[in-house]
Parts: sequence; C-alpha cells; structure tokens
Amino acid sequence: MFLHYFTFSVLLAQVWSEGKVLLHIQSYNNPASQALTGEVCAGQCVNTFTLTLYTRVRLGDGSLLEEIRQVRSHDNIGDVESFSSSLGTLWDNPLVIHFAGEVRLKFKLAVNGVEKNYPNNEYRMAEFTYNQTGKFSDSLTLRSGSASLTFKYNASCSVYYYNTCEVRCESRDDEVGHYTCNKTTGDMICSEGWSGQNCDVTANGTDQAPVVTEQIVADNSTDNTNDNNTGNTASNTGENSKLKIDMDLLWKVAAICGGVIIGTILVVLWVWYKTRYKKKRSKMPKIVVSNEKLFEKTNNFPIIEPSAPGEEALSDVSDTNQPSRHNLSSSSIPNLNNNTTPPPVEQPELGEYYP
Repeated sequence: MFLHYFTFSVLLAQVWSEGKVLLHIQSYNNPASQALTGEVCAGQCVNTFTLTLYTRVRLGDGSLLEEIRQVRSHDNIGDVESFSSSLGTLWDNPLVIHFAGEVRLKFKLAVNGVEKNYPNNEYRMAEFTYNQTGKFSDSLTLRSGSASLTFKYNASCSVYYYNTCEVRCESRDDEVGHYTCNKTTGDMICSEGWSGQNCDVTANGTDQAPVVTEQIVADNSTDNTNDNNTGNTASNTGENSKLKIDMDLLWKVAAICGGVIIGTILVVLWVWYKTRYKKKRSKMPKIVVSNEKLFEKTNNFPIIEPSAPGEEALSDVSDTNQPSRHNLSSSSIPNLNNNTTPPPVEQPELGEYYP
C-alpha cells in the first residue's frame, strides 16, 4: 500500500512539477553509537534511514497541495558511513524531488538502529530536519545528539518557469500576446508596438499588428552624410537588382538543362527500342520462294518436261499405277512456227516472307 502511494505521488508531482531538487546524502557519523536517549548500542549498531519529504504539487485547478511521502533506505548502514550511490531500492543518491510553486526543500530524516547481536533492541539514534524556501543550493552538516549528517542539494526550475520557479512565462507572438520573457525574473517584455497586460493591445487600441515605418530626418548641416546614405541606398538597390537578374538567369539555365536531359533520355529510349525490335525480327525463320520451288515434285504427281515434236512424253515413266497417262503427238503440240506470240507467263515475285 505504501509503495503504491509513493509511486502515485511521484507521478503526480512529475506531471505538475515546476522544478526539481537533487538531494545528495554524503555521510553519516555516530562513532559512539549513542542513541538520543543516551543509551549505547552494545557491540555494532545497524541503522536504517527513513526520509520524510514535504513537497507541494499543483492540482488541475491551479491550487497547491501539500504532500507527505516517505523513502526508506536499506537496513545495513553502519555508524560511520559515506554514500556515493543509492541507499535503497527507491532511494537513488542523489534523490530527485519534484515540486510545484516556489522552490523549497523540507524533510525529516530519522535514523533507527538495532544491535546486531540483539535485533530486538531498537533505538532512535538521530532525527535531522531541514526546511529551506527560495534557495537553489546548499551544503551543510546537521547534528542530532552525538550523530551528524552531511548533505547537499541543487534545485532548478522547469521550462518556462523563472525567478524561484513560481513565475511562468512562455514567449509568444500570436493572438494571445506578443512578448518575450526576462530570463531572470520571468517578466513579460512586450514586442515593439504592443502593450497591455498580455501585450495584445496596439497603440491605437486594436489587436492588429502595428505598422512600423522609418522616418528620415533631413539635416542641412550634414549634406555629406545624406550623400553617403543615398550612395548606400543606390548600392543596395543595384545589389538587389543584380540578385534578381542572377535568379532569373539561374532559372533559365535550369530549364535548358532540364530540357536537354529529358531529350537525351527520349533518344536513348528510342534507340534501345529500335535495336531490340531488330534483334527480335532477326530470330524469325526466313522463307525464300523461287521458280525451282514452284516446279518441284509435290504429292505424287510427276513433273511434265517438254519433249521434241512427235515424241511421246513421259516415256520413261513405268509406273502402271498412275491414274492416267498422257500422249503428246504432233497434232497436240502447238505450232512453234506460228508467229503468234504466246501470252507471257506470270512469275511469282521473289522475296522474303515471314510467317
């Protein structure tokens, strides 16, 4: 139950914290092993620290709440100890303590000791208290009975908190306000032309941004100064004009380079496409048609060759299974002496064909 309460308290303080304190316990000394009652631990005394912190947290409505939480150390602290690391599971050294409102460190540290050989004999060895407000650092030694405790601490404000961490200021330049913050006090510093509690009012009483104009005061006794100012103005104007011309030239060069690059890419793509298309066509089989192919023997039909007049054609064919036999006689042979010119025989065109 205590652990749950402690964890919740730490988370709550971190959410609404406006600063933090780093508390470093340096040493504890009670060489006489004497308790507050004057009794002395027989033999060796084993001690335990209980740190009670009094911190403030800010609630959602802006009010501050006093919070009390405790942290316990491990139970094997001797009568003379120096500390550089943690003092327990939930006690880092230095211990981070978050707070709200003005910076403050308030705590009570109780030391309880038991005799090592007689655990039932328990004593209150010391009680150290500290309460400081508005101080960011300190280093001192507290005393209680015959015991002493040496510690130091450093405090710092969270972002946007100034002075002793109770003043919040965030620089703005919008409809809420127009101001910066003093890095020490956190006071608002209105921007030029703005006034009011939140620096949201102009000189004419509106919330519109003021128009700031420069006034040129002429002085007849300082003609040379005016001439120099005029020369500087002309020089600035010439530089601005040169800059504008350079920018125009830069855009033109960029446009030309872009066109050249795009054109080069298109040409490369076209060459690549044509080369790939020709390679694809070169892999196709070729079909060549000639006169000899047209007159070759096809199926089982014989080739009819021309013979002399009066001779029998196809006399060398001895296959009696042919479907028919033709006899050519002088009467069936056309008159070669006739001057009539036979019509020309159409020949197929030679060339390459692709399936």
